[in-house]
Amino acid sequence: MVCTDDRYLKSEGLSLAKIKGCIPVDTAAYDVPKQVASVGGQQAATYTSVFGADEKSQKEFSPITYVAKDKSIPTFCLLHVGDRPDSAAQSEAFAKALQDVGVDATVVPGEGKNHGTINRDLGVEGDKPTKAVFEFLEGLRKK
Repeated sequence: MVCTDDRYLKSEGLSLAKIKGCIPVDTAAYDVPKQVASVGGQQAATYTSVFGADEKSQKEFSPITYVAKDKSIPTFCLLHVGDRPDSAAQSEAFAKALQDVGVDATVVPGEGKNHGTINRDLGVEGDKPTKAVFEFLEGLRKK
């Protein structure tokens, strides 16, 4: 949210231009209304308890809502669990929305990972998501 909805930074006298890159790790809440509609059952109930039952609230808490051209949105490296279809779909759709407005966005599936291990293994030598993060950060450093 902080990297697409500039209200958070503006409230501190800052702008999105201060952020060089964003690395979300395995989220499926880039477009909450779409996520709620796609998962159903208990998972949908969990999302509505966190983000609200009405679509207006869900959109307000969806980073994709704030993607727009010429906002200085930083480049993204989106990590997700490779075998988690909802997270993969949300990551791909969010990356496309970013790319459509000229923001660089890369999607990195963590093959053989779950939500806990994709987080825990960041920094472990030989870990593919870690390698992608280091490459992403090195690219930012060179800009």
